[in-house]
Amino acid sequence: MRNLTSTLLAAQKEASHTPYVKVEASNRIAGVVRLDWERLYEGSEDDYYHDLTIPGDGSFIRVRITLPADGRKLYRQRVTGPGTESDFSVWTYTSQYNCVAVAAASLGTEVSIFWINSSREIRRIKSTDYGANWGSPELVDYSPTTAIYGLAAAYKPNGDLAIFFADQTTLYVKKHIGGSWQSKSAWNKTTGNLSGVAV
Repeated sequence: MRNLTSTLLAAQKEASHTPYVKVEASNRIAGVVRLDWERLYEGSEDDYYHDLTIPGDGSFIRVRITLPADGRKLYRQRVTGPGTESDFSVWTYTSQYNCVAVAAASLGTEVSIFWINSSREIRRIKSTDYGANWGSPELVDYSPTTAIYGLAAAYKPNGDLAIFFADQTTLYVKKHIGGSWQSKSAWNKTTGNLSGVAV
C-alpha cells in the first residue's frame, strides 16, 4: 500500500469533491529527446560497405559495394520521398568495380560519392541536382595502399569538401577548397591499426 502525497491529501480536503490527476508524458531521458526508430525497409542486400547522405531536397542517396564474390561493384540509389511507402529496392550500377571503400556527402543541391578501388584510385562522381543526374567519374588522388579500413566525406557550409580515409595505421585527409583539390595530409598521431573513420 502507498500513502497519499501531501498534495493529494490536501486535494481531498478541498470544497470540490471531484479530484483529478494530471499526467504529463515526455519523450525525453535526462532532458534529451529519445528517438523512436522505425524500420522503413528490410532488403536482401548483403551487409557490406555502404553510406547514405540526405541532400537539400530531403531525398535519400544511398551507396553500397557488393561482396568480393560479386566483384565489389558500386551501386547508388535515390529515393525522392523516403517513408514507409517508398521503394528502397531499386539500385543503379555505376559501372565501377573492385571498390574497397565508399563514402557519400551532400550540401544543398550537390551530392558527391567517393570510392577507392583496388588500383588505389580515389574517385568521385558528383551530382548538382540532388542526385537525379550524375557526372563522369573523376580521379581525385591515390591511396598509399589498398588496405583502406574506412572512408568518410563531409562538406562545410561554404561548399568546401574533405575526404578522410584510414590506410592501415594512418589517417589521411584530402580537402577540396575553392574548387581545387589540395594535397592529402596525414594525421600526426600514432594510433595502431585503424578500423574505420567517420566525419
